[in-house]
Amino acid sequence: MLDSLNAVLALGVCAVLQIADVVTTRRILARGGRELNPIVAYLMDLVGDPGWIFAKLMFAVIAAAVIVDRDAIWLLWLLNVVMAAVVLHNVRGLRHGR
Repeated sequence: MLDSLNAVLALGVCAVLQIADVVTTRRILARGGRELNPIVAYLMDLVGDPGWIFAKLMFAVIAAAVIVDRDAIWLLWLLNVVMAAVVLHNVRGLRHGR
């Protein structure tokens, strides 16, 4: 039961962080900023808005599903830590007017 709860919590945190990343990235772009992740920047150029958002979120969903299926919830938590750092970076950038 605790493993299931851990997985649900990790997935919920992942979803919140992905949405926060999209929201903060869009705000940065609206202020004239740029995407620092070269893969996402390429997606933005390739498919535009909102195509890059759909592609990014679908990748996150598929990656999370594979991780959960392989019972590697620790990896999802590690990715959540990385995404939290990305969101924190975005928030700091917004606070400093970037």
